[in-house]
Amino acid sequence: MVDDAAGWVRYGLAITLLVAAGAKAKDLGPFIGSLRTYGVGGRAATVAASMIIVVEVAASAVSFGATSDVVAGIACAVLGLLFTAAQTYLLATGRRVSCLCFGAQSADHVSGHTWARAVAVLLGGLFVAFAGSPARATDALTVAGGVLLFGAVAIADRSLRTRRHQLV
Repeated sequence: MVDDAAGWVRYGLAITLLVAAGAKAKDLGPFIGSLRTYGVGGRAATVAASMIIVVEVAASAVSFGATSDVVAGIACAVLGLLFTAAQTYLLATGRRVSCLCFGAQSADHVSGHTWARAVAVLLGGLFVAFAGSPARATDALTVAGGVLLFGAVAIADRSLRTRRHQLV
């Protein structure tokens, strides 16, 4: 039974990652195709897509398993960091592509909303990992804050440049 907030967040992340991995596996073709956005194509895209799915399932399994909150949280936080970096890259470069975070059935375009979902996985993982240690939690949140600030500045810079070109 879950008896604290970190436990609820941990299992929520586990379910989210498992659903995302299952949806990507179900819609593997479009997911593989979406990796072209990052310059990954051909056989490498197939391998990369498979690895992303395997890592999501592994992080979910670790979160459902009997591992410590620190291990489960870090696994989720690392995925959240990678998702946030990918979303930040796409938003900062102005690319309008489908997210495919949850397979082709939820083909939202990369946006502030999808970026916020990635950030939620990052912050949720950090919360789970460091809820038992306020000192380490402060350090982790400081690092996460720096990453998020960098991402927000990159996205805002791109948005301002786009608007300035539209006005000219």
